[in-house]
Amino acid sequence: MVAQVPGFKVVIVSSLPAKLGLGSNSALVVALYMFLEAITNTCTGNVMEKMFACQLAERLATNSCKVRASDVLVSIIGEEGRIFAFDARSLDVDRLNWNVDMDVQLVLVELISNDFEKGRSSAQRASKTRCERVATAMNTTSRWRAHPAGVHNVYVCIAGELLRENHRSVCKRLNFSPDDTKRIENMFEPTEGVLGVSVVNYGTSVVTLVRKSKLKTFISLSSRAGIPRQRYYLIKACTGASTIYAYERIARIKYPSHPRLIVKHHLREKIDTEETNVRKYDVPLYVHTISLFVSRKSSKS
Repeated sequence: MVAQVPGFKVVIVSSLPAKLGLGSNSALVVALYMFLEAITNTCTGNVMEKMFACQLAERLATNSCKVRASDVLVSIIGEEGRIFAFDARSLDVDRLNWNVDMDVQLVLVELISNDFEKGRSSAQRASKTRCERVATAMNTTSRWRAHPAGVHNVYVCIAGELLRENHRSVCKRLNFSPDDTKRIENMFEPTEGVLGVSVVNYGTSVVTLVRKSKLKTFISLSSRAGIPRQRYYLIKACTGASTIYAYERIARIKYPSHPRLIVKHHLREKIDTEETNVRKYDVPLYVHTISLFVSRKSSKS
């Protein structure tokens, strides 16, 4: 099928920082997929079908064997205040409430250094080769469902133990731990309020689980570790990708002089409520514009 699509402008906004191993590429692919759904007026109802389509698209675009299905899925089914555990083999999803009132906060610490980038590139090449070998040889059942304490592992994460186990596994498997990362790990573990710590993205970032009441102390102490250009991100459970766009509805009317009536609904721009004395919740979400189109017969020469 061939169709002509007129020119348009599209804006994709993501809350995920790029190049930190948090699935920012997957979020962009999901956003593009939803954009195609919007302009074609179609919707993929099956979540797993959409997830596999986006995962395949990212694999073809990045030529990578390590496109995590969970990164794609979190952009599709993400909910504010909810976390989930995904089994990539059985395709089971366990959802749990992440209480905002809990005295815990996930913090991502970005470590920017030239040494990290060099080590990251060599570690990525070794990991890719190892992944390709494992992928051809691995044919086992899911350990998540086979283990009797599968669902309980989510609660272990809250205690910070899962982060520690993940950190030990990453360091052992990749054999990659820069001196700066070791120093900041040694700074994190004894710090009061730190429940767990794990290196991610080949040592360029560290994820920590910290008590909210000790968050300021944690940032103050870790800033003295001597890591250049540190950045901190507070991670929270939020909604996944969504579509906000102006749409149009075409209505057919009987009058031959006005065969088509197009009603366009646009998102209202931000209004200064202080100057207009209008309360925010009294302002409608959409404004409407109506256009009448008259068909014109081409004149014969």
